[in-house]
Amino acid sequence: WGYAWPAYAAAFLNFLSLFSVFIWLPETSPRGAERAAAAGGNAFSWRALTTALRRPLVGPVLQVRFVFALSFSTFATVFAIYAEFGLGYSAQTTAYLLAYVGGLMVVVQSLLIAPLTVRFGEKRLLLYSIFLMTLSLIGWAFSRNLILLGLVLIPLALAGGVFNTVINSLLSKLVPEYEVGGMLGISASLESSTRIIAPSIGGYLMQNFGLSAPGVVSAAILLAVLPSAWRLFRERKRSPEE
Repeated sequence: WGYAWPAYAAAFLNFLSLFSVFIWLPETSPRGAERAAAAGGNAFSWRALTTALRRPLVGPVLQVRFVFALSFSTFATVFAIYAEFGLGYSAQTTAYLLAYVGGLMVVVQSLLIAPLTVRFGEKRLLLYSIFLMTLSLIGWAFSRNLILLGLVLIPLALAGGVFNTVINSLLSKLVPEYEVGGMLGISASLESSTRIIAPSIGGYLMQNFGLSAPGVVSAAILLAVLPSAWRLFRERKRSPEE
């Protein structure tokens, strides 16, 4: 149907999402929200971001969130190029693979998060997710056939689905109730910013250093942050704000 129709479909779905928010999502006003609004606590700004990054527990968690998102976004933004020009897959096959990853993440976030959290706890799940994503990105870097790629994408989707859900849950517990919305907004903004950076990084690495470079470098970035994440999540004590 041409290149324009996916954009039309995405725009239509986004409109449905916006419409649903206005119709079905109730307005919430937790205790202290007025005080936070008066102080600018829920307004996103550069100052709010830098202030959040300097907070004792929140800042390091946001930094880990950014690094993980950068690695995952590098995979997501260059995967189509990797699949088409590196492996020779058609646009339709590439779309099926991305839908496969998305479907796996939906299953993880809707069915597996609750039992996994009960079994392991949030901190250990975050550590396991970082480690699993590191291994998955290395596996992706060296996957050269459809079967191997399909197998590698399973732990990658598991790690991404678990981390993105649990990290927001943890952040919401590190701040007072009236700051939760603003903090989750900052977290989402950091994640979105990686989608600006990641295509340039991934494209440059693939063009200059080969097909495996984006996966290897993304895994190396996560591996570098793993010791800090281990100390942060393993030794985390309750914040006075909790």
